[in-house]
Amino acid sequence: MMHIVNLSMFSAERLTDPVGLAHALCHLELLLAAPNTDATLAQIVRELLSIQSLFGFLMSGNSKELVERILSAFPSEPALILKSFVTDLLYKISHTLFSIPPDLLSADLSKNIGQFRQYVDNVLPVLAILCCTDFTSEASPFEEYSELVDGDIPFFKQKVKRRRRKVKQGTTAVNSALFFKLEVPMPTTNEEARRMANEITGKLRSVLQFYLTVLCNPELATPLKNAYFTSPDHNTTERRQIVVEPSAVVVDTRPSAYPTVQPMKAALILIGTNATKKLREFRRNDAKKFKIVVKKIKELSNGQFSDDNQKRLDGARSGVPVFEAKMQRDLRLVYQIDCVPDHDGD
Repeated sequence: MMHIVNLSMFSAERLTDPVGLAHALCHLELLLAAPNTDATLAQIVRELLSIQSLFGFLMSGNSKELVERILSAFPSEPALILKSFVTDLLYKISHTLFSIPPDLLSADLSKNIGQFRQYVDNVLPVLAILCCTDFTSEASPFEEYSELVDGDIPFFKQKVKRRRRKVKQGTTAVNSALFFKLEVPMPTTNEEARRMANEITGKLRSVLQFYLTVLCNPELATPLKNAYFTSPDHNTTERRQIVVEPSAVVVDTRPSAYPTVQPMKAALILIGTNATKKLREFRRNDAKKFKIVVKKIKELSNGQFSDDNQKRLDGARSGVPVFEAKMQRDLRLVYQIDCVPDHDGD
């Protein structure tokens, strides 16, 4: 499939130049001004989403034309949502907004972003079930005779058990846990399923409209711009991959001193995306853990090393060392000191 968008015009190198940015936005406006079909619009959006954080950065320029075209192309049929570009768009914007540091957002906006992100993650699997499952509710054969079964009629009881087994084998299993996470009852008829799917479709459109409006908020222009230009896709310097363990908050620190040298000033702390998300979760759900993690980060940035917060995880191997700082039984902080000066070859 041929590309519609000239993605080379949206490279970080070009967009840092005001002239290059103007040319890129003009290119996008011309694409949107053409009499395109919804399928063409979907391809344009998907191509913009293919570059990390680019869509949010472009929306921060208040692209009203793009907002209107996206909302007008929103599918009216629930089943079509799952096959449309809307699904990718909801996921990408949801996670983009959630990654913005909470101190840059108002309390209400931060709360809404968190709630909508959870809703989007939980509702799309439910919508898929509603659109492809037969919820026809008919009386099971054994229910007609269940009152007649007792221990005095063993033959009849055995016959009912056989019928029950056939009904059970012919029933499609539905993961009720997905409905429980969404805090809605699982439908028992196709009519209830259709009604619920239509309600979800309406709410998803409202969520998308909220997301697009937030992206156009001038107050978020700077963090959205920074998110794009600091994306790993555009950083030419070498980056190390950091793995977040279930009970760990991973912090990448640079620059700092050699582990045995206490720095005179606080070191610059760089926190990975996954670690930022964990900190946001702690801030919302567990203020005590949040304070503990922040305190530990401050201690490390000031070179307050000890046996408890400087356990080397990669043994004596050469390269960038990885350390662990224990905080609680189920909580630890894994960090690296990237810039290690050469002390006479030691």
